[in-house]
Amino acid sequence: MEHYKISQDFVFGDDVYKNEYYMKKYYLKNRKKNLDHPIHDSSLFPTMECSIRDEYGHTLSLRLPGITKTGICDFLFTDMDTDIFINVHHNYFPAVLHNHTYFELIYVLDGVCVNYTEGQPLSMKCSDLLILPPGTEHAISSFADGNRIINILIRASLFENMFFKQIPESDMVYTFFSKVLNSNVKNSFLLYHTHDDMVIKSCILNLFNDQTHFHYYLDSLKISYVSLIFSRLLNMHEDHYEMFHAAMESEHNISMLLRYMQNNYATITLKKMSEFFGYSERHLTRILSAYTDEGFQKNLQHIRVQKAKEYLRYSSHSIEKIALLVGYPSPYNFREVFKKECGITPSEFRKQQGRSGL
Repeated sequence: MEHYKISQDFVFGDDVYKNEYYMKKYYLKNRKKNLDHPIHDSSLFPTMECSIRDEYGHTLSLRLPGITKTGICDFLFTDMDTDIFINVHHNYFPAVLHNHTYFELIYVLDGVCVNYTEGQPLSMKCSDLLILPPGTEHAISSFADGNRIINILIRASLFENMFFKQIPESDMVYTFFSKVLNSNVKNSFLLYHTHDDMVIKSCILNLFNDQTHFHYYLDSLKISYVSLIFSRLLNMHEDHYEMFHAAMESEHNISMLLRYMQNNYATITLKKMSEFFGYSERHLTRILSAYTDEGFQKNLQHIRVQKAKEYLRYSSHSIEKIALLVGYPSPYNFREVFKKECGITPSEFRKQQGRSGL
């Protein structure tokens, strides 16, 4: 544990702690400004910067992603000539509400923080990882000495072209990102509880450390680290996330509903699911439609067809057997549903994958 603490001090350097020392002094002196609560006025930062310089003789040296005197801008990736940028979120920095065109991963390395979205606080604890899609207005509030928050900023095109493709189409996380990327959904996000996953923690520390030492393969290395983080989330933490969506009602955890469908797709019915969660069938359909734009049957059809594709790709089961496995007692009905969804029959799909089946 002592070695881990020493490595963190090495990674973040003296400048971070000096900046936080003087920002804390400013915060304590200006408590009435409620800097730890979400605010829209980004001009507070240059005001704080000038005040610290004039009063304490210290010039803040912060590499802030896109915060200027006039607001938030998205020139970060062009200025830094990179697709991935890692940044320390300084403690006692004003909780300025903003949004941007890139994906942001917020990781709590130590301590706690609060992320405000749509004015609602989301408490995050150590080893939590929050994924914010583009266009999500938010503010991070971290006002304690023991906190250490890391931001990983990813250009949207890279996220979509590389990391998005790692997610199986049958996974509800795929549905989430597909919705976000294709329909301009705002204020939706995923919160993973990684339970002190040392692989993820090591990747994030290495990302930050390697970024401070430029070398020819730096971008490739950063992509590899982030790719490993996403693989780890999908493979080891598939049951450790919460899904939030602007369209859903606050009392509903949409991730629980979708995971239930995903885990019980072969035998599930609307009646069974309604009874399990204590909703009326009509109300459950309304919740699903608010999030996915589709009701129970359409969502179930998508899941079953994607599961069928996996069987067609990777097994030698007959079409009739696969139909039963994914919840269609009638092979004819299965073929009709599959063709309507994919444009080709299951047999034609299997031939395209280079498998003949039985």
